[in-house]
Amino acid sequence: MPRFSLTAVRLGPPVRRRRPPFALVLVVIAAALGGGLLLIGGGVGSGTGGGSASPPPTFVGSGPTRVCVTGHAQFEASRRATVRIPVEATAPVSATARATVGRVTVTATLTKRIVEHATVTRRLVARQAAIATRRVCVRAATAHAAHTAALNKAYRSALAVARAAAGKQAAESLAQIVAHVRPATYAQAERMVQVRARSAAAAVHHALAQEALVKATAKAASRDRASRRR
Repeated sequence: MPRFSLTAVRLGPPVRRRRPPFALVLVVIAAALGGGLLLIGGGVGSGTGGGSASPPPTFVGSGPTRVCVTGHAQFEASRRATVRIPVEATAPVSATARATVGRVTVTATLTKRIVEHATVTRRLVARQAAIATRRVCVRAATAHAAHTAALNKAYRSALAVARAAAGKQAAESLAQIVAHVRPATYAQAERMVQVRARSAAAAVHHALAQEALVKATAKAASRDRASRRR
């Protein structure tokens, strides 16, 4: 049986081991990653200093996320008006007095027209509340930003609609109140001014009667003196 010496084995030509095939694949992948990193680094670098640029700004309405929100708003509007009703009432006053001097009797009548003016004022207020709903969709970079922007926009839109509706309803309500209050206020003012006119006429009547008596007495005395001269 032949024998091989250990020395002959060691001095023989070296055996070249074959590299596994997957090692070549790893080298290719590593080279590709390195090139990609170099490209990314060159893209974000600025100049030769090697700094990094800030990311581009995001604008609401241009992002990839779209959110729709329904907003509700309530607004109360008030409208005021002042109704002035001028009225006038007249009361004729008549007083008659008779005076006798000697054989002469004279009757005197005096008349006077009493005029009373009054203005009745009513301050009116009408309040109306309105509720409006508006749905708005907004795009933004994130869902939270889109939801916040859509909620604010929907609320502002709904508030504008509610304000306009409440103002219109308050104006219409005020017009109805004025139309209802004006005739009643006029009737009340007329009754009030008539009472004033009658009260003033009663106060004037006594003075007018005294004046008529003086006038009648003067005429009677004058006629009596004239009759005696004949």
